[in-house]
Amino acid sequence: MSWRGRSTPEEVATRLGFPPSSVESFLKGEVVTQELDASNDKDLSLLVVTVADTTVDKLFELAEQERVHEIQAATISAGVLDPSDVAAGLDGMDLLDEDTVKSLLKNPFMSKAEAKELRDGHKNGRGVEAYKRILADRATAYWENGLDGIVPYDGKGRDPSTDLKSANDAALKAVTDPVVHEEVFVIPSRSQNPEWHKLKWALQKGNDQMAPVLSHTIRIKRELGYVGVTRNFYSGTDYDCSQIVTGVIPTADGRSAIFYVNRTFSSAVAGFGGSAKRSIGRKMMKSKLIETMKKGQAVAKDL
Repeated sequence: MSWRGRSTPEEVATRLGFPPSSVESFLKGEVVTQELDASNDKDLSLLVVTVADTTVDKLFELAEQERVHEIQAATISAGVLDPSDVAAGLDGMDLLDEDTVKSLLKNPFMSKAEAKELRDGHKNGRGVEAYKRILADRATAYWENGLDGIVPYDGKGRDPSTDLKSANDAALKAVTDPVVHEEVFVIPSRSQNPEWHKLKWALQKGNDQMAPVLSHTIRIKRELGYVGVTRNFYSGTDYDCSQIVTGVIPTADGRSAIFYVNRTFSSAVAGFGGSAKRSIGRKMMKSKLIETMKKGQAVAKDL
């Protein structure tokens, strides 16, 4: 589909496979979900659609103000990183402490070498310092090399680079705009439109455990609508990585129709019994996404 704003929300929803009853429901403001074909055996993929009672321009302004994390149910704190000095930007991650590092070391989401560095740092009372150094190295490697710069986690098949390439392939089918295609696949440091790309950090809570997340966001205004991509290329717990593609276009009465494609990858749902695990995982994720969307709708009313 095209996110240039030329299609109506009804046309987009129909092309995505929603029946007329679901189209009618989401245009009334209900949050409607639909499962998508998984891009691999770790993919918990969901499509969420709804309408916000505000204009596309006001939603875009909210995103440009870097306030989207305020409506995300799992996010505790977040910040923007300067790719030329990532370490300095991570100073704002002040909620990360030695107790959190100790807990995350029980099941480290990182390579063997990184886990050893973190363990050694924690033994010396410098676990937070070691973790931020690891995060800075990961962020810099990604920004300069794209998906090929992502270091796999320790463990069979735990490679966010491979998973995110699967998400990119799936995005080709969901979004037809060639401008968006180019920016999704480009190495961020080499983009001809650097103002569209941001490097970010967040502390998110999953399974009652707080952990760092590193993200690359892309935001592109296209005629009447806009598209946003959030690629979580590092996650410290709960899931391996994720990619979210959001398209926003106007409704006939001036509101904003939101199409939200979430592909979250977790090694916990791969392998034996994977189908049942993915079903359970999708149900849990669906409830969180519905909560986030409803919170976003409430915020939108005050814009």
